Amino acid sequence: MVWSTGRAHRRVGLALVLGLVVGGLALFTAPTASAQTLHDIEVRDKLIADQEALLNTYRCMFGVDTQVVPSGCSNSFPALPPQKPGQFSGTPTARDIAVRDQLIADQEALLNIYRCQFDIDTELVPDGCQGTTTPTPAIPENLGPVPPNEEAWSESLRISEFIAACGFWEGVYRQCHNHPEDTNEVARLQSELYGCEWSFRERGCRGYGGARMRQLDNELFCQDGWIFRRSTVGDQPRYSCYHPDHPTNGINARR
Repeated sequence: MVWSTGRAHRRVGLALVLGLVVGGLALFTAPTASAQTLHDIEVRDKLIADQEALLNTYRCMFGVDTQVVPSGCSNSFPALPPQKPGQFSGTPTARDIAVRDQLIADQEALLNIYRCQFDIDTELVPDGCQGTTTPTPAIPENLGPVPPNEEAWSESLRISEFIAACGFWEGVYRQCHNHPEDTNEVARLQSELYGCEWSFRERGCRGYGGARMRQLDNELFCQDGWIFRRSTVGDQPRYSCYHPDHPTNGINARR
C-alpha cells in the first residue's frame, strides 16, 4: 500500500495524472521559431513530467519496464509521488523547444503502445489499436469480476486515506512527511490488516516476498482460490476478484 493504494485513490490518482496529460496535450501548441519564451519551456516541461508520471503508473500497474521507475514500484504503483519539473535557466532557443517536442512525441508513442498492449485508455490512441476488431468471446458471469471482500477492502481504503493525509513516501526515507510521528502508525495499520509484521524496506510482510504477498492479497480480499487484481471489464471497480479460469488473467493478473 503506497501513496495511492486502494480503489478510490487508484481511480483518483490515475484520473488526475491522465487528466493533466490530456489537458496538457489539448493546450499544447508549437511556438513560432522566432518566439521562444520561458512559458513555452514551462508548458513543455510540465507536460513531459505529467506524461512520465503516467508512464510510470502504467509500468507499475502492469509490471513492465519497472527498472526505469525511480525507486521502483510498490503494490502496483510508483513508490515515489510524481516529480515536478526542474526550473529552466538561460534563454530559450529553438533547439530547446525542438528537444522537448521530440521527447513529448516519444513519450506519447510509448503511452499508446502500453495502452494497446494492456487494453487501457485505448480511446486516447489516435486511430485506435491494431488487432482490436476481433470479437471477444462472452465470459461466463460466474467467473467474475466480483467486488473485493467488503470489510477488508473498506479497511484498506481507510488506511489509504490515512497514508495520503500523512504524506507517506515509501522511497529512501519511508516516512510520513506531513506528520513523521505517524510513520509507525502506518506500519501498525498495515500489520493489522495483513496479520504480519509490515516492512517498509520489503514493501510488504517481512520475509514474504512478492509471490507470497500476491497470494495474501488473494486470500484477504477474495473468496477461496480467486485472484485479486485490476479490473479490465467495463465499469467494474478498479480492483476486483476473478475466478482462476477467467480468460483475462495472465499478464493482467500482476499485482
